[in-house]
Amino acid sequence: MVAPEVWDIKLREAGFAGVHAVSFDNHLPYYNSANIIARPAISSISSQEQTRTRITLLTASSKLGSFAGIVKRALEGAKYIVDQCTWGQTSPDGQDLISFLDIDEPEPLLKEVSANDLSKFVQTVNETSQFAILWLTRPAQSACGCRDANFGQILGAARTIRAELAVDFATLELDETDANAAFAVLRVLAKIERGRKRPDGEVDN
Repeated sequence: MVAPEVWDIKLREAGFAGVHAVSFDNHLPYYNSANIIARPAISSISSQEQTRTRITLLTASSKLGSFAGIVKRALEGAKYIVDQCTWGQTSPDGQDLISFLDIDEPEPLLKEVSANDLSKFVQTVNETSQFAILWLTRPAQSACGCRDANFGQILGAARTIRAELAVDFATLELDETDANAAFAVLRVLAKIERGRKRPDGEVDN
């Protein structure tokens, strides 16, 4: 069975814009088939995508989690060069960053945050202040399957950081961590990059 992330690479090589959505016939990993939606690539967008060079994945430990691995393969299929930075390390200079901390860990980072973790959080924001941060987190609203309202704290922090520090800090709430979610990450990342190219530089949260 060919995995959707492999199809994403093959579709891009064939002139499509990668996998747009995936629907499985059973719960992962117990599936026999997958329905994939793909769209033709637009040449003007394709040329812009080639300029996307490096991006950093911020993870809780040096071992990539399952979802981070799926996203990494999808990013590489979209021609990114992917670097990894573990929590507390210095982020590579000159790169946008995707955080998996609220995905990797069972509890939100900002729930009863320690002084040490708060210091690391400030460090991460400062190091990436000239670039973009996409913070992946669990649902913070009951209608979206929220299991811990404390995940919402990062949403408020992101709004404050954008308003007070003019940092491009976006958030994405994920109720699933599968191939569909990985491709959603890529679509949001592309939206952020397009927003940074606008005259006002405005990035939606």
